[in-house]
Amino acid sequence: MLSSEMLWWNQVSGPSRYLHDTVEAVSDGGVTILKETAYMEQFFTQLKDKLLHKNSSLQIDICDAVDYKISETLVDTLIEKYAADYDHHPMYGSLTKAIASKNLLNEKIIIIRNIEEDQRWIEIGTEFAKYCSSNSGAILLTYGDKKSLMKSNKQISVLDFKDYITIYDMQLFASYCLAEQTELSVMMKNYITQIVSRLSVDNPMICKKLALGQVGEDAIGLLNNIAKYDPEIRTMLNSIKNVEYILWEAQIQTVFPIIEQERRRIIESYYNELVTILPVTDEFGKRIERPEDMELRHIRFYFLKIKEGLSKKDSDIFQLIYASRNDLAHLKILNGQELQMIFSLKSYTVMQ
Repeated sequence: MLSSEMLWWNQVSGPSRYLHDTVEAVSDGGVTILKETAYMEQFFTQLKDKLLHKNSSLQIDICDAVDYKISETLVDTLIEKYAADYDHHPMYGSLTKAIASKNLLNEKIIIIRNIEEDQRWIEIGTEFAKYCSSNSGAILLTYGDKKSLMKSNKQISVLDFKDYITIYDMQLFASYCLAEQTELSVMMKNYITQIVSRLSVDNPMICKKLALGQVGEDAIGLLNNIAKYDPEIRTMLNSIKNVEYILWEAQIQTVFPIIEQERRRIIESYYNELVTILPVTDEFGKRIERPEDMELRHIRFYFLKIKEGLSKKDSDIFQLIYASRNDLAHLKILNGQELQMIFSLKSYTVMQ
């Protein structure tokens, strides 16, 4: 079975496409710029394998920018490492121009990570891109800052990871992370998937960390516990209103369809009894002539207050969905026990 890291880069559409486009950009030569994201070690393992699959003659080196900081003249170090026999003459211009125009990195790919640690890589990348051709080899640079340190042009490909990731990618990955938690119902998994996919934005590490059954029981409590040792979750809780809104919206999307399902079931089960109290005009002046047009409040006010018409089981269900609908309509969040009871109604109706 694939690890979650490999699932992310191989089975989820957005990350898989990002990896594919990186392979293509690097294969075309020139300079490629990427931001450091989650699971980068696995990303580079996949990238290297795919590049070698396309061209087994490639030499691919992966280093961190800090590894070159001791080099007084960075470009001299590159010449010594990749083209020791090259005899440079000043008339050919700068050494970086020579590396590019004379194809000294042909069939070589240099990957330098975290270039913000050594700004000289920006200068080398910019000049290499200016003079390189399809046979000049490739340089891939990554950065950990918020914004790219270089701009895209004909020979510089800047791939923005955020352009590739959608909410559906995060939902799919969350569902992978929850797959082995067999004690959770399908409805609870669906609810948790919606929550963690929104909270994690585009970070699969946070997604995996939060894809737990406890999210369905007490999401805020779980986040507060994790925040004690996790700065990212601590930052997330700085916007507690946003977290609460995500929980509420996920409950609207998962709970409301079940409430509607139960409203219809109750109307169908007690149709003949409901017909006897119609027509009525509600508090908003709406005339109701058919049972199927009755909302929960109509059933409660015009039927249940007059007649004890529901079985004990259906009465309990009605009280649950009526109270839950009111709470959600007033922006209140249901607790884990209430959710479990409502989600169980889905399987209850299927069994009828």
